Amino acid sequence: MVSERRYTKEKRIMQKKKITIKQIFQENFQGFWINNREKYPEALRDHIYDEVKKMLGCGDKAVGFVSYICLICQEIIKIGFTCKSRFCSKCGKKYVSQWVEKQVEKIMDVPHRHCIFTLPEEFRGYFFWNREGLKDLQNMVHEVLTEYANGVNKGNREEYNKVKKRKKGGEIWQVGMIGVVHTFGSAIGFNPHVHALVPEIKIKGNKVEKMSYLDYTYLRRVWQYKLINYMVTKKPSKRKEYLGMFKAKADGFYVNARSRMKSAKGAARYIGRYLARPAIAEYRITGYTGKEVTFWYKSHDTKEKVIETLKVEAFIGKLLMHIPPKHFKMVRTYGIYSSRKHIKIKQSNGIIQNIESGYKSVQYTIEEYMQKQKVKKLTYRELMIRNFSKDPYQCGNCGQIMELWEIWKKGYGYIYELGKV
Repeated sequence: MVSERRYTKEKRIMQKKKITIKQIFQENFQGFWINNREKYPEALRDHIYDEVKKMLGCGDKAVGFVSYICLICQEIIKIGFTCKSRFCSKCGKKYVSQWVEKQVEKIMDVPHRHCIFTLPEEFRGYFFWNREGLKDLQNMVHEVLTEYANGVNKGNREEYNKVKKRKKGGEIWQVGMIGVVHTFGSAIGFNPHVHALVPEIKIKGNKVEKMSYLDYTYLRRVWQYKLINYMVTKKPSKRKEYLGMFKAKADGFYVNARSRMKSAKGAARYIGRYLARPAIAEYRITGYTGKEVTFWYKSHDTKEKVIETLKVEAFIGKLLMHIPPKHFKMVRTYGIYSSRKHIKIKQSNGIIQNIESGYKSVQYTIEEYMQKQKVKKLTYRELMIRNFSKDPYQCGNCGQIMELWEIWKKGYGYIYELGKV
């Protein structure tokens, strides 16, 4: 009876043990890569390999560490250097926290709309093999929103394009956008789409107007028009097939713009939580046998929870598809949120504008908005406290705050030792 109880207890502990992506890759990546590297774009192969190796070495004290000492009880702890890779679940969370804090100060305190612009399955393969095109998707989404703000249609598009080419900011309505490109769907397959956080205002010279209503029909059809014409230029041999999609998908390509945030802080938190997430959160991984991985996701169609089991090679293959190219910006800013517009606004005369918000009327100068205090970059300690409610420098024995003791890095030796500086 005692041995049976002990077995049951040990089984429960094993069931509760967290399954990590790092563990799955440590046990299977090398063999997978030897057999499957040719399945990925040649320009990305070395980068994918390096990103995985960085993730696997994250926190390894043999590579480098920082140690802290408690001056009261002499307790010493060592913290391995992090990899700072966006593919790493731990470092990715740190990146998200820093990104959100930066956006809180940047975003205007007006209602924002979260829009999702999707691609039909026929186009996805092109963007898998041509990742530079993902930037074009973000650009096209902003073009759609800007044309909507300016009332562009088939009859006046040619005239609008002439005005736009003159590049005089006071001639057309400007729309702000923070655009994030995702390459994964809920089932972690390759499904590129663009998330856009859009303030419900538009600016032209000294004028500011509300833009609280978004016409779905317009957005879907103009998005379809731009995307099909773009793909025809990239694959002329499929011109007839692609142009036929205007008739086959007469309502346009799917666009969702239902989510609405009423404050800048809410918008930043929302986009940080939802848009800057990894392809799969580790809590969704419910089983791992060494040969198979089981995870769950919520179906967009049925809204039901779906449990899926994949061979470990298929699971690894899906995750690697979502490693972005080196230095690629997954997040881009446009219009009144772009860096160039920021500079112009800073140089303005502080024109006062009244912008009607959901609950209040906000009066401020554009100059004051841009002169907000710069966001202080969060330290490792601040991030750990915020994300995990744990102070990494607090002594586990006596509760005192520990002091920096040593810094060591492979190839360099001891960079810092307390009392020797």
